[in-house]
Amino acid sequence: MTADFSVEPVDEVAEEFDYFADCLLSGRDPEPDGHHALVDMRTIEAIYESAERGNRVSVRM
Repeated sequence: MTADFSVEPVDEVAEEFDYFADCLLSGRDPEPDGHHALVDMRTIEAIYESAERGNRVSVRM
C-alpha cells in the first residue's frame, strides 16, 4: 500500500516573525514563554547527565 503526500513549502522563519509581530501589535504574550524554554533546557541537561551516568536523572522544575 502506498500513499502520495504533498504540501506547500513554508518559510518557518517568516511565520515566526509574523506571529511575534502579531503578538506585539495585539498586546498578547507570545507562546511558549520563557518558563517553557527553561523546562526544555533542564530536560536536555538531564538527558546528557543520564547518558553520562547510565541511569535516570530527575529533572528539576
